Amino acid sequence: IHGFGRNLPWTVIAGQDIEGATQLSIQLTSSDATRPSYPYEFTFTATIAVGAGTLTFTLVMENRGDEAMPIAPGFHPYFSVAQQDKSQIVTDGPPGFDVKAFDWENNPPNNPYLFPHRVTLQIPYHGTVVVEELPVEGAYALANMQVWSEPVTKPDCAFVCFEPTVGSEDALNR
Repeated sequence: IHGFGRNLPWTVIAGQDIEGATQLSIQLTSSDATRPSYPYEFTFTATIAVGAGTLTFTLVMENRGDEAMPIAPGFHPYFSVAQQDKSQIVTDGPPGFDVKAFDWENNPPNNPYLFPHRVTLQIPYHGTVVVEELPVEGAYALANMQVWSEPVTKPDCAFVCFEPTVGSEDALNR
């Protein structure tokens, strides 16, 4: 469901300061290690840029083969939120998500919503975060936003994830 890229080593291809932002670019290329899971020729390049009050993540997926390459990437922005503060998050989306509608202690959200391409989150004691997709050549790719967390019984429960995705969970296998 979560693919193979997260479990493989990526190569650092660039690190630099540009216009007040520190950028790091990493790359994963098809290889004997990727083909059993994903039999396509590709290059994936991720660039992370940190500037004054901003964090930008750019993913470029290049099909280096002759056949169509199915792909459904998602991003996993986890935000550190104390268990007792989760119900105090203020957000303008995604549409249909209501932070007060969940029992964060026992049954936190794990639901998909339509992603309006920009969601603003006010996280108690941490500030405001904007999760935004910028269009490429006038088109948006991220259609959904999975909102999820863990119940208090899990040792790593102090987070909330607002995860933009291209499709629903396991979309390529449906």
